[in-house]
Amino acid sequence: MKYGVDFEAVAAAVQQLNSQGIRPSLRAVREALGNTGSLTTIQAHLARYNASVPASAPAPQVSLSTEITRVILAELSKREADVRKTLEVDLTEARETIALLTKENGEIQSELERARTAAIEFAQHRDKAQGKVETLESEIERLRREFSSLQAEGMRDQVALAVAQTSASELTKTNDTLRQLIATLRLPAS
Repeated sequence: MKYGVDFEAVAAAVQQLNSQGIRPSLRAVREALGNTGSLTTIQAHLARYNASVPASAPAPQVSLSTEITRVILAELSKREADVRKTLEVDLTEARETIALLTKENGEIQSELERARTAAIEFAQHRDKAQGKVETLESEIERLRREFSSLQAEGMRDQVALAVAQTSASELTKTNDTLRQLIATLRLPAS
């Protein structure tokens, strides 16, 4: 039986991430759970958890000297500049990645189009070859029938030849007999 991720597991994951100084985003919580559970279920438990955590009390008002304020603002400004630089680098890398992926996508689309064209040409050649095969099969069948007919004619001709040879042989014998008879009839009477 498969069990989903429950509220207690999500709450424990959020607390673990907070203790590590990691913002408990939906994906971070899912990773902390060992990449189990649906994002929808985790989101529902995360929303319930966030609603159950009391809002933190407002920070007490503290007066800072001008010098400390200036140092803090300078440090914040420096960190802001560092963050901007990091973001600009990330943005440049993201744009380069997008350009590369767009180029690769175009190449893949071109390859796909070439493959489709080749498949269509192959199908046309296959259909044409199939037509030729069917034509050749019909021609072979026609030639087989013609051969069978010629064989039958040949057999009839052989039979007729045998009959004719037999008749010729009998005629020759009859002719020989008649010649003998005529020769006998021509003999002078003594």
